[in-house]
Amino acid sequence: SVQNEVRQSQTIIIDEKGIIYFNSNPLSLNGLRECLAQADRGVPIQVRADKNITVQACVDVLDLLAAERFQRVSLQTERSVKGE
Repeated sequence: SVQNEVRQSQTIIIDEKGIIYFNSNPLSLNGLRECLAQADRGVPIQVRADKNITVQACVDVLDLLAAERFQRVSLQTERSVKGE
């Protein structure tokens, strides 16, 4: 049944230039908002951010996730993150 399917996590990447990728697709913050508006709120979201980006770039994405009522969010910072 659909209820028994494992919900796969979605990934948001913020690379060293501050470019946002959602499931490997580069997006603006508004583009990300549009994609998230249609996403399942029960799916875990992993935010992977390059350690050299501004704090504000990361906060903007986290604020958007909170505004869209995602509750299963994890944040991971890395030395060098590239859109996949």
